[in-house]
Amino acid sequence: MEQPVLYIKDKDNNYQQAEMFSNETINITSKIQDVKEPEKIFTNFTQAFNIPASKENNKILQHWYNSSIEDGFDYRIKKDAILEVNYSPFRRGKIQLKKVVLKDNVPFSYNIIFYGNTINLKDLMKDDELQQLDYLDNYNHDYNAGNVYLGFQTGLTLNSVNHSVIYPLITHTKRLYFDSSSYIKSGTATTNSDSKLVDSTANFTSVNIGDYVVNTSNNTTALVTFVSSSTTIALSEHIFENNDNYEIYEKIQYSGNLYYDNTQSKRGLSYVDIKPAIKCTELITAIEQKYNIDFIGNFLTSDAFSNLYMWLHRNKGGLTTEGTQSKIISDLTRSSGSTSFDVTDTNWTFDIVGRGREEYNFTLVLDIKTGYTDVKYSIKAYDSISNVVIAEIKDVTNDNSLSWGISFDEDIPLTNYNIKWTVEAESTVFFTPTLTLNYKEYDDGPSQPATNDLTAIYVTSPAEINTLNQIIVKDHLPKIKVIDFLTGIFKMFNLTAYYEDNYASANFGKIIVETLDDFYANAVNNPSSGSYDISKYVNIEKSTIEAPITYKTINFKYKEPKTLIAKEHKEEFNEVFGDESFTLSGLDSGKTHKVELPFEHMKYERLFDENNGDITEILWGYAADGKFDSDIDVYPATGDYDPVLTNPLLFYGIRETMVGTTQYINWIDVDNISNNPPNNITRYWRPSNTNTSGQSIVLYNYNSSYSSNVNIYPEYTINFDNEIDEWTLTDYNGNTNSLFRNFYGNYIRDLFDKRKRILKIDSHLSEEVLINYNLNDKFIINNNEYTINQTRTNFNSEITNLELLNVLPPTYYEIQLYFGFGNNLCDTGTLVTVYSDVASISFGSVTTGKIYSNKSLTVFAPNGKYGNSNNYDNWYADGMTMTTPSYRKQGFWQSEFDVTVSYPLTCSGGG
Repeated sequence: MEQPVLYIKDKDNNYQQAEMFSNETINITSKIQDVKEPEKIFTNFTQAFNIPASKENNKILQHWYNSSIEDGFDYRIKKDAILEVNYSPFRRGKIQLKKVVLKDNVPFSYNIIFYGNTINLKDLMKDDELQQLDYLDNYNHDYNAGNVYLGFQTGLTLNSVNHSVIYPLITHTKRLYFDSSSYIKSGTATTNSDSKLVDSTANFTSVNIGDYVVNTSNNTTALVTFVSSSTTIALSEHIFENNDNYEIYEKIQYSGNLYYDNTQSKRGLSYVDIKPAIKCTELITAIEQKYNIDFIGNFLTSDAFSNLYMWLHRNKGGLTTEGTQSKIISDLTRSSGSTSFDVTDTNWTFDIVGRGREEYNFTLVLDIKTGYTDVKYSIKAYDSISNVVIAEIKDVTNDNSLSWGISFDEDIPLTNYNIKWTVEAESTVFFTPTLTLNYKEYDDGPSQPATNDLTAIYVTSPAEINTLNQIIVKDHLPKIKVIDFLTGIFKMFNLTAYYEDNYASANFGKIIVETLDDFYANAVNNPSSGSYDISKYVNIEKSTIEAPITYKTINFKYKEPKTLIAKEHKEEFNEVFGDESFTLSGLDSGKTHKVELPFEHMKYERLFDENNGDITEILWGYAADGKFDSDIDVYPATGDYDPVLTNPLLFYGIRETMVGTTQYINWIDVDNISNNPPNNITRYWRPSNTNTSGQSIVLYNYNSSYSSNVNIYPEYTINFDNEIDEWTLTDYNGNTNSLFRNFYGNYIRDLFDKRKRILKIDSHLSEEVLINYNLNDKFIINNNEYTINQTRTNFNSEITNLELLNVLPPTYYEIQLYFGFGNNLCDTGTLVTVYSDVASISFGSVTTGKIYSNKSLTVFAPNGKYGNSNNYDNWYADGMTMTTPSYRKQGFWQSEFDVTVSYPLTCSGGG
């Protein structure tokens, strides 16, 4: 019998060995991803089991059966635990107390469940929202036209992270378009005439009814209703007096026209039109900091994730209309008094040791600026250690103060405070804060004068601040729970996560995050080197073979779109942009399974010049819908849709530099904080559903003739399906690197294969296998390989129920590799070798071989320069190692071209 050994961490944070019943049945189930629920992440857990209510266990569990014990064992919180087998490490995790069984009113046993550490994430994060991640205060920044201008063009480097916050070209209300049309007429009105424009020097014969007339002297507008003569036109409104200047346009000039014109300071893009976004990597860091966990793995630094952003869109409309505005009192500087207080920028930190009588007090006074005394505001003092608001006043106006203090007369446990102050207002309010701190110590008793009395006064720099001049990132994050955000990311990229509980590992105590494909591929690094032959441990007398799935369709979905362009896509194509459905054809029955993300997906639009049809280098997103609302009685006219509140939006941020064009963005500054308008924007952060820009090139083939165009598609997209790329406007004909293709395809196609089976069989695993196997190991039974879907071990009977999936032999496709350049072809005997996880395949003089459908393609070519007729790339062979690993995984050989190579061209060496 395998002897389970359980250690539980006690109230003093020491692991204590719990006493066990000798005949208690303990079953532990282990699974990482169940084929029946392919989007869910699992870990180790047991069924409920009993331990005796012995003297030792009562001590560990603090006599929980006795409800009169104050500050006793809290059954609502799982406790750290270690499960061993025969005193050899097996699993680390948590135990949860379920109940106590009493006999004759005497405690007899405790009923508990053991959980693996990864499943604890939900318990750790509970219902916390992203807004509660205090670490994100490191990305707060001043809100003004200059900072947004910088964030839009280059991104903001905050907390020493490049481009941690950007301002992408996604507007919340303003409809953007591009029209390089200029006015068709301009001049000066020579007569004051009711509802007419008269210019005795003009020729209005080319003007038409419906043309748009602007009085540039007072920025009023009207439409042409009739052309009376060559010098007189009738207007829809009376807008002209004598000597007023005018411009006449064929089209209405809406405020969202991005066409750059150094005379147009009223239309174009303003800093108030866009909102910031934060890197998802920084959200992960903030989660790690709050919950004291450590996620590691190549995925989190990969190109699939490293430039993924979340849009800060908590409320519909602009940042200035998002309800309550907040300002953390920052840049605190001592103006007078004691230097003994620990104040840094925004926080006052102190430790209460508890020796004799002490007092700590503060008073924060706000002097409200004239003109803002009617604005309602609130002041909060917040202790970031206990996550408690310790003092506040609400909905006050004019000058006010907030005070708080703590005192004590006897020894108390060490208590830490880290206090910061926030002002929240219903609209912008300007104020001057003054903070007074005081500390008193009474060594001779509370009735005697203080033996130590310290005071200091702190002010801000600058002294006058306001609630609108800072973006507090937490306040603008979309409403989503932390655990739902993580679960969404895991579902999106088919990630798996597990806790490293091997003491010998350098990653002990960390949570490993990998794609499912990488998880299985990394099994070669396990103690088993990837597999255990358990043929002699299984009971072949009885086993069951089942179908792995009971459904024929899996739908991969984002939240239902709310934005105009995405809804138009659905109406036109009868499908949701970015969603995917995988269905097996020819089946008579089967259920539908849904994998749904908590995020919304946006379709972006590349703008064309409405004047001449030319394509621009501007791609934008629009968080609006509803009816088109136009007002042409102002200049520029407004023509927008209603802003909408989307679900949390993720996108790739690409810093686009516009080259070889004059179709730039007209940047305007509505409040003249900085950057005198207009500015000619030639680079910006564009939102994207692909992590890079695709391209189309012509490859030079083996026979010295050009092949057809080859599309180099982006390495990653966050569409589940194949969609026309909004940037390149290219349909990659199913070859797009979608979420399904990159992260689900191998797994789902393998799972749906008609040859796939689940083998259920009992085993009596050796202690070595039981303790050391990992869920990405393969089990070999009579020369047949299986992956692990689930194991269930009974420590009493020593039987492990195995649920295994047979490994299918790979199918393969023919692939042909072209190489050569100009008239300098490599010899036909040049060796090209393709490697996968099977033996290498040497092509020799025939450049055709097998490449397996579920393997990455790596090509080793001899020394030489390869490419098309204009561009070449150096490749170097070094035995079996390619020193310049420029390869792609898309079934053909291609690399980044190097145009700086020297000539003459050569093809020499061997591999």
